[in-house]
Amino acid sequence: MYHRPMVLGALFWAHAPNVCAQDLDVSVTAETRYAYGTQSGNSQSAELEIRPAWELTLSDQWLFQGEVRFRTDAFDRLEVGRPDQSSIDPISRRDLIGKTTEIEVREAFFQYADDWTSIRLGKQQIVWGRADGIKVLDIVNPQSFREFILDDFDQSRTPLWSIMVERTILNLDFQVFWIFDQTFNEAPPAGSIFEITAPEFVPTFLPPASHPIAFGAIDKPGNRFGDSEFGFQVSGLVGDWDFSLNYFHTFEDTPFFDLDVRSELLTLTPRFNRVDVLGLSFANAWGHFTLRGEATFTFGENIPIAIQPGVTHAPVEADVAKYVLGIDYVGIPDTFISAQFFQQIRLNKVQQPSAALTPNIEDITTLLVRHDLDDGDWTLELQWLANHDSMDGLIRAHVSHQLDDNAEITIGGDFFYGRDDGVFGQFSEADRIAVTYSHIF
Repeated sequence: MYHRPMVLGALFWAHAPNVCAQDLDVSVTAETRYAYGTQSGNSQSAELEIRPAWELTLSDQWLFQGEVRFRTDAFDRLEVGRPDQSSIDPISRRDLIGKTTEIEVREAFFQYADDWTSIRLGKQQIVWGRADGIKVLDIVNPQSFREFILDDFDQSRTPLWSIMVERTILNLDFQVFWIFDQTFNEAPPAGSIFEITAPEFVPTFLPPASHPIAFGAIDKPGNRFGDSEFGFQVSGLVGDWDFSLNYFHTFEDTPFFDLDVRSELLTLTPRFNRVDVLGLSFANAWGHFTLRGEATFTFGENIPIAIQPGVTHAPVEADVAKYVLGIDYVGIPDTFISAQFFQQIRLNKVQQPSAALTPNIEDITTLLVRHDLDDGDWTLELQWLANHDSMDGLIRAHVSHQLDDNAEITIGGDFFYGRDDGVFGQFSEADRIAVTYSHIF
């Protein structure tokens, strides 16, 4: 399963000049969490997660960094059964042990760095953007929706086998990368607590299908090189403005469903749409305020529409712009306040507008308030995400206590509201309270 990355790593090692182990730093993060469903009256999860990480310094310019995640759950409710991982490249799949235990390589890369250049080859995350709770520019790595968007982004992103080069030229930072890992978003299996059911994400027939429905095998891009992805970023300062310009040649991480009608059997085949994405970000601070934003323009994005047998046989595409504007305020002692406005705009008409499952313009606002007490030993955090088109949202409230330099306990709740076919409202029965204890050794 892992032959290709091992070969690449061996080649990289062979070309690393004068490398010899000088120093090894190892840390282990152990985390336990219990979550209780307030609507269902049942336990959602009781997890133990162990993440050993290491950084091996090979020379003044070379190092190897790795991290593995071991995770086990007393219940089988977040990913019911054994996930088939059909949307994940075989070189990136988790090793599943039974129904509730898994092992996953989260990081495994070599890095070369000098005063002007950095090169990383291996399994890694490439992070763009800094929006809270929603993603606009953070589009390079796909995501696991095992807990919808409740898990930390660092843990829900799927790292990819790739090569990234960064170089500073004339006070500008240039980044270019190539991804040869054909991995896409992963949704939890049917029957899971956070099973995705909103019409815009799953096959929806209008009118309801009158014939049997079958699902074909997922049709992933098949050429590791011809279907690979690449992108670049230029970032720096213009006056007091921190900015980036981005480009990404990629596949959408969420599939569309192609319909084939044969002998009155409706066959749906998940396929992935190739797109080009332009992006930008900016940020500037004035006193206690920071204004920041990011935006993307996607050429030929797939538009989810209701499937109409005999009418809809091909994907519907449109150019789509997305942006988020955020204002952060730190003028109150030990307090951080952030407000964001997100908007998605479909720029050209859909031929069957009545069948479209998303509006031409979609608005989401978010509010985050974080307050530290007792010199930061206690942290209170409240976050609210509201979708103003489907009239649903998510409220998160958490209290964290730093027990010592290495241990922390967090207690909180996540509460969804709104109609059952909304992005957030589909999980209105998945409200939970949870307690998490983490320790770094």
